[in-house]
Amino acid sequence: MWQIRGLWGIALMGSLGGCAAQSMEEPAQGDGKAAPVAASEACSAAPRGSLKPETEAAFQDLIVGSWLLCSPESTFGTTDEQGLVIYSDYRWAKLFDEGAGELVPGVGWGLEGTWESLDTSDVNGPGVYQLNLNIDGSGTVITIPVLAEEPVYMRLDNNGVFVGDYVQL
Repeated sequence: MWQIRGLWGIALMGSLGGCAAQSMEEPAQGDGKAAPVAASEACSAAPRGSLKPETEAAFQDLIVGSWLLCSPESTFGTTDEQGLVIYSDYRWAKLFDEGAGELVPGVGWGLEGTWESLDTSDVNGPGVYQLNLNIDGSGTVITIPVLAEEPVYMRLDNNGVFVGDYVQL
């Protein structure tokens, strides 16, 4: 069983072993409902559909929240984290299981940073936005997220170097 506690007093609970993820309080984003599918089940489901937000603000609304890492390696090329949280204040952090099943945001160089989005639709077509994850104490991961409708799924391809697949919690 895991639990995420974030900056806004949010607590999400679930299990990588199959218990449904559920919100104990207000979730980080969305319509106020928790994911109805178990986290591990959502990771094993084939992503379907494509989300192409019409505006950069809509893109930002889609990516803000907590994301469970489904692939063995993250977009950062690391394997020790369980996910990623993207905050609306343009900060992000890797999520770690610190024992007792609680997922907590990483703190310090290499574990958190700032983010920015860029509208690349003039070059890449409508609904395509770039996400830059600036790593505190390091460089920047530059990616163009691919978003699926069901489950709400995000692929972060770090220019072909590392690819991380995430499902929204």
